[in-house]
Amino acid sequence: MSTIARPPLFKVARWQLTTLGLLSMFLLPLDWVVSLSVFIGGMIHIIPHGWFAKIAFNKVGARHADTIVASFYLGQAAKFILTAFLLFLAFLAANQIDVQIVVASFIAMFPLYLTLVTNVLRKHSA
Repeated sequence: MSTIARPPLFKVARWQLTTLGLLSMFLLPLDWVVSLSVFIGGMIHIIPHGWFAKIAFNKVGARHADTIVASFYLGQAAKFILTAFLLFLAFLAANQIDVQIVVASFIAMFPLYLTLVTNVLRKHSA
């Protein structure tokens, strides 16, 4: 029996999706290309982080320490490859979206992610 619970990182993904969805819907009447580009850039950030959380936190407990470390390495590698692949796909679609906005929204998700992780983990450990 494990006494260490999985961190609630999927809450972070839900908050990111909510924020991204609201921002994209707000931008839609202004310009659909900008709205779509913001959404794609945000999803390029969210999808790999969600996949990492799924892989890395598959097992918990001291008995699984070796497996957990291996899962973190595998999750990090998968996150890197998935991010590169999704960015590659976005660059292929460059004639239909604004790549600069895609990259800007991808980068803008990092401070939001760090803030949400800090808040969620703080509440989780209290």
